[in-house]
Amino acid sequence: MSSVREHPEQQLEEYIALFLTKLVRIIQIVIPLMAKFSKDHPHVFLFFASALVIYVTWRVLCNMLVILKRLGFLLVLLFASFVFLRGFNQVFFQDIPLLYKIVTGSQNFEVVLTKWTAYLGNTSFDHFVKVLHELNSKAQELAHSFRSKAASANLL
Repeated sequence: MSSVREHPEQQLEEYIALFLTKLVRIIQIVIPLMAKFSKDHPHVFLFFASALVIYVTWRVLCNMLVILKRLGFLLVLLFASFVFLRGFNQVFFQDIPLLYKIVTGSQNFEVVLTKWTAYLGNTSFDHFVKVLHELNSKAQELAHSFRSKAASANLL
C-alpha cells in the first residue's frame, strides 16, 4: 500500500494538539505545587506574585506607550501630507471645521466616514489638478535651468 501524505494543516493541528496536551499536563502539576508553596511560604509567594504582577503591568504600559507614539507619528505624518496636498487654508479653514461639524452631529462612525469621504471626493480633484499643475511648472523650471546650465557649460 502506498502511504498517503498528510496535509500540512493536519500536521499543524497535530502539533498544536500535542503542545496543548503537554501544556495542560504541566499546568496540572504546577498549580498544586504553587498552592503548596503559597501555604508553606506565604510572604515569599506574595513577594514573587507581586513582582510578577508589577513586571507584567509595566510591560503592558510600555507597549501601550510605544503603540500610542507610533500612532501619533502616523497621524502627524498623515496630517502633514494632507496639508501639503490640499493646502493650509483649505485644511484649517474648511476641512477641519466641516469634519468637526460632522463628528459632533452625534452620528455613528459609518455615517461620519461616508460623509467625509464624499466631501473629500468632491473637493480633491480640484486640488489634485492644482498640485499637478504646480509640479508640472516646477519640473519645467528645473528642466529649463538644466538646459541653461548645459548650454553655458558647452560654451566654455
